[in-house]
Amino acid sequence: MAVSTDAAGTWRIQQLDGGAGSALNAVACPTESFCVTAGSAYDAQLHTVIYVSRDGGSGWGKATVGEEVDVSGIACASDRNCMAVGYAIRNATNGPPAIVRTDDGGHRWTSKLVDNPPALDNLTCATNGRCLSVGLSTRNIVTAEPVIFVQDDATHSFTRNLVPLGVAWLNDVSCGTPLFCVAVGYASGYAGTAENATRIPAIVTSNDGGKTWRREGIPSNVSEVITVACQATLRCIAGAVTNPFGYVVLSRTP
Repeated sequence: MAVSTDAAGTWRIQQLDGGAGSALNAVACPTESFCVTAGSAYDAQLHTVIYVSRDGGSGWGKATVGEEVDVSGIACASDRNCMAVGYAIRNATNGPPAIVRTDDGGHRWTSKLVDNPPALDNLTCATNGRCLSVGLSTRNIVTAEPVIFVQDDATHSFTRNLVPLGVAWLNDVSCGTPLFCVAVGYASGYAGTAENATRIPAIVTSNDGGKTWRREGIPSNVSEVITVACQATLRCIAGAVTNPFGYVVLSRTP
């Protein structure tokens, strides 16, 4: 993984012990000193390994989860309360969705398998403990709808909020405040000719903590929006791909 301790002025590569074929899919730093990261790293007993840093990424310790979970998203409301989402591994393939959490600063993690929602991907948590996760909900045997799942606090389950608005898939979500959130993904349909068809990017925003959403405009040369991060100032940046310039950063100011 790449770590910066000088506000992104310089970066260094750190190798974490996770075994052959391991990958890190998500990272969260709720404070300057406390960070957590996880993905598909497991110990010899096939328990998921979550890496925890308490010195801003200079050194990393390991904590394990009593379940083999492929983590796709991780977020923290504080340096004590963090949650991760992903899929339990069954017979070497993705099984039911799983939620992993800690309430003691990353020392002990517990996991819980969930039947509903059927898919949980990236995750964001606000300082009040409200968490949102993007995923898909299966309406019938052939139809899947993009949804954003909202959990008001650790004592409540996720509630399912459909996001129609012509959106087909959501990649990522971020909340700058408990009420202001942005999600990015793809719209329904394709642009271009049949030989050169491309997906249509989509950005949706909410000002009520994920209860309702509206579609936002995107520059016409953007072909993909991959990830998003928002601050309490309501400023957001998003990683995107443009044609013909390649990777760019989109910026939103209030």
